[in-house]
Amino acid sequence: MSPIEYRVITGRRDADVKSLAAITVLDNNEPEKLAESVDFFRDELEHLDPGQRLLIGAFAGMELAGFCRFQMCPRLAVWWCRGLEVVPEWQGQGIGSELLMAGIAEFAKRGATDIRSDTWGRNLPSQATHVKAGFRLMGTSGEDFDGRWRDDQCFYQWESSGGGVPARDWIAHDEGA
Repeated sequence: MSPIEYRVITGRRDADVKSLAAITVLDNNEPEKLAESVDFFRDELEHLDPGQRLLIGAFAGMELAGFCRFQMCPRLAVWWCRGLEVVPEWQGQGIGSELLMAGIAEFAKRGATDIRSDTWGRNLPSQATHVKAGFRLMGTSGEDFDGRWRDDQCFYQWESSGGGVPARDWIAHDEGA
């Protein structure tokens, strides 16, 4: 398999939109929602405000192997991981945790020190991915990004402790539009 390159996606290219949509429907096992997913990501990329959203892709050559979506939570004034998806054939290779760490590294450049995420309580692979990326479990019930109370949801927080940011600068910025 090709080596993986992690980069911030800043442009709207049809290939990126279709790849993001395809990964999402594959991961959720809902192929019938492909058109809806394409529309969602087309809108997401058209309105991508780097001050409010960050999208990082894991690329194997031209193929998008996974992505991680972060959004500023205005209610808490913290960055929150709003989606982490890895194509099934690329799962189990550390791409998910690398995507989370890529986000942490990008936020460290911006001076952010508090990043949060959540995942379903039954999603054990995602929980392991978060821990591997340096997140710590805050609880299994609480308020999500939108302020709704959730049970059976694992809430994670990453806080800078002076040495937790990945040392290497390995994120490229996608300049394509």
